[in-house]
Amino acid sequence: MTDLELAYLAGFFDGEGSVGVYNTSSRRRVTRGLQMKVCISQTDPTFLKEVQAQFGGTLLVCRAKAATVRTCWQWTASSLIAAAFLRAVLPYLKQKRGQAELALQFQAELAKQPRGHAVTSESTTIRVDLAERLKALKWQEVRVNV
Repeated sequence: MTDLELAYLAGFFDGEGSVGVYNTSSRRRVTRGLQMKVCISQTDPTFLKEVQAQFGGTLLVCRAKAATVRTCWQWTASSLIAAAFLRAVLPYLKQKRGQAELALQFQAELAKQPRGHAVTSESTTIRVDLAERLKALKWQEVRVNV
């Protein structure tokens, strides 16, 4: 993508997107984990299809539950795909820059852990702290922008 396209995407994400660290669970795992996710929602899937083609991720349709509500489309990405997306738009983000930086720190902390090895208590503490800081920052920005 060109710089202009990335700047447009960052502005779009600033207004219509979200980033967070969420609890995950799996039928195969007994313990819960944390996973970073990004999403962008809108009623026209055209632009979201372009985002998916560029970065990967999943495009979902959220059917309207009432006749007065339009059908919504949502592009979501997690972990490595989400991190690649955030790194690409980070230089152009305004509102969500702090959130994106914390999410990327979280993903970098995950990358330090060798696959198949037990997570240390220190690493768990760091991950939970980053997740809580991100959540607090999101709520702080909501209160400031209202």
